[in-house]
Amino acid sequence: MSGSPAATSALGIENTWAPLRRVLLHRPVETLSADDAAAWGYPEGRDLARCQAEFAAFAALLRAEGVEVAIDETPVGPDAVYACDPLLPSPFGPIVGRMRKPLRQPENAAAAAHLDRLGISAFAPLPDGHVEGGDVIWLDRRTVLVAVGHRSDRRGAEAFATLLTPHGVRVRQVEMPWMDGPEVCLHLRSLINVVGPDLAVVERRWLPTVLLEELAARGLRLIDGVEAEYPTQGNNLQAVGPRRVLLTAGNPRTAARLREAGVVVLEFEGQELCVKGTGGPTCLCFDLTRG
Repeated sequence: MSGSPAATSALGIENTWAPLRRVLLHRPVETLSADDAAAWGYPEGRDLARCQAEFAAFAALLRAEGVEVAIDETPVGPDAVYACDPLLPSPFGPIVGRMRKPLRQPENAAAAAHLDRLGISAFAPLPDGHVEGGDVIWLDRRTVLVAVGHRSDRRGAEAFATLLTPHGVRVRQVEMPWMDGPEVCLHLRSLINVVGPDLAVVERRWLPTVLLEELAARGLRLIDGVEAEYPTQGNNLQAVGPRRVLLTAGNPRTAARLREAGVVVLEFEGQELCVKGTGGPTCLCFDLTRG
């Protein structure tokens, strides 16, 4: 599954804030018992009926915003609901990534099969190493950030660059902090949310100074996330258009800070869907098309 930029240019993204047109989701069909929760990094088992109800409301919210929603229901694993991760976005179409967490590795093939069923040709597969979609942030068509840390490694970042640099793309690696270790998920898109052409929400204390300076030099106003609301996914924002974001309910300080900055905030319930699995609305969505 591969294609040229010319062939796939109608399908892809080049930032995280332009109007969202088409998105992939994974409906939570997998059970997660209390006995299995620890292995997957959940504090307790998942209430599947409640999780599915929250998912349905989230999908309806996206559709109400004019987004075309494609939903996969192939049983893979409880983390498959975080559809952002097995595929990597690009202006040239999806790249099939390589997950580093062993339990999630079957998701790459499942996501690729979903693309096939939709008639979408991937731009390319990642040839080496590991990169997860939550670690990839496009700032513009020629500039992309990719994390190097617990979930995406150096070999993967370099392989990602081999696919993109021939097309004039600068792949900027970002060193990630250790934080709570490799068992705890920490993706770059949880630390940087660019929600408009001139606005980004950042977890400043956890990011390199030089990167923050680069973002500011691009004309981005940087506002701080609310650290106390990190566990409830206040740091995890999905823009559906410039300064218009989806936010997991239960993060009032984050919502207030965003609204003070002129951002429209659309909240949804996500205790089972998002908070338990430490993945917010960004993680639920693989953006197929923006603009």
